[in-house]
Amino acid sequence: MPNPIAGAEDFSRVLAEVPGCFLALGALPAGADPRRAAFNHSPHAVFDDSVLADGAALFTELARRRLASEGDRR
Repeated sequence: MPNPIAGAEDFSRVLAEVPGCFLALGALPAGADPRRAAFNHSPHAVFDDSVLADGAALFTELARRRLASEGDRR
């Protein structure tokens, strides 16, 4: 990210108890300037919905790997 921002999540408390990760899936429309884009919770935010398939594939793969690793532990 050209201008990273700190999130206001308390997810680190969850990660202190269970394995996991926090990730962000970029959905800025092609040609949009990330330095001028509205923040996610702004009523002016615009998203490129074409990333939804990639996001679903990513989360599916993460779940698949997690379930496979649980099976290896048994």
